[in-house]
Amino acid sequence: MINNGELPLESRGESFEWGLGYFVYYGPIETLGLDNLIYNALRAHKRLDTGEVTADNLSQNDQNLIELTEGIEFNPEVDPTEQVAQTPEIRETILARITQNQADLSPDEALDSNEVIGIIALDSPADLGAKYLVYTQETPDAEFVFLGVVIVSDAIGQRGADETYSFQGWEGLPLLGDAAGPFWNDIPLGLSGDPANIDEGRPGVLLINESKYEEIKQGNLE
Repeated sequence: MINNGELPLESRGESFEWGLGYFVYYGPIETLGLDNLIYNALRAHKRLDTGEVTADNLSQNDQNLIELTEGIEFNPEVDPTEQVAQTPEIRETILARITQNQADLSPDEALDSNEVIGIIALDSPADLGAKYLVYTQETPDAEFVFLGVVIVSDAIGQRGADETYSFQGWEGLPLLGDAAGPFWNDIPLGLSGDPANIDEGRPGVLLINESKYEEIKQGNLE
């Protein structure tokens, strides 16, 4: 657990490091979420194939995408958009890596597992493929509880800073992005209190980029 009050809200810039806020629903992970995950993994393969990057300087984000979608076959003669529809045999294998729960794992174990509890879409394309630790708190005064690790599979573009969440003690929570997958049901409920309602925000979510997490472990809380 991470104690409430120790983690400041990071301003949202080119790449999102950490922050407390709320999510809105992204869409079905079996279709939209998986399509974007595979598409961005194929683009990572393309960067390797064209020599834009090499195995020695492959970014951690691209490595995350390639590892999570291990088994897809990249065809340099076919556009990645078209290839997404040509991967039916591998989709179930990838979906099996989107696990129901990682709450019994430590953050390090979850990061090393090559499994995630869902996918998210953040503002910046710079975050595609990044893994984030997800913590939640049931109320603004509660301790944070670790849920698991998610991966960024899409970029949604900058949205208005006025899209904040204020309800039952929450005041001005910023919109973090979109989310889908098993962990969606573990995020505190929205205004209606209805777990089936996917048309409202879910508050009390703390995201920490895997790189920032390593800094935190070293005692850097700036």
